[in-house]
This record gives sequence, C-alpha cells and structure tokens, in this order.
Amino acid sequence: MNTQVKEIKERLQYFTGTEMFYQIPLIRTRFTDGLKYLSEVAECFWLITDASVIAKV
Repeated sequence: MNTQVKEIKERLQYFTGTEMFYQIPLIRTRFTDGLKYLSEVAECFWLITDASVIAKV
C-alpha cells in the first residue's frame, strides 16, 4: 500500500461525528466532514454522486 493511501486511511480515523453537513443540491444528498475530506483528497466526488443516485432508485 502506498504512502498516500496509508495517510488518507490514518486521517479518516479522526472523523467521528460531524461539525457540518454538506449537500449536493440537485439530488439533495447530505454527507459529513469525513466523506467530504475523502472525496477531496482521493478525488472521488463521483463516488458520492453515484452512490446517492443508486440509493435513491
């Protein structure tokens, strides 16, 4: 496992609860600080969007 993946996994452990909810306006999906952090550092915002669309079907 490369260093970047280890660092991301390590930092994700510190996200418990949330201070703020974020929302995708078009599909009205809300998500937490931890998921926002993951989507930014791993560049996988598509994962939130895709999972939200599938869950709402």
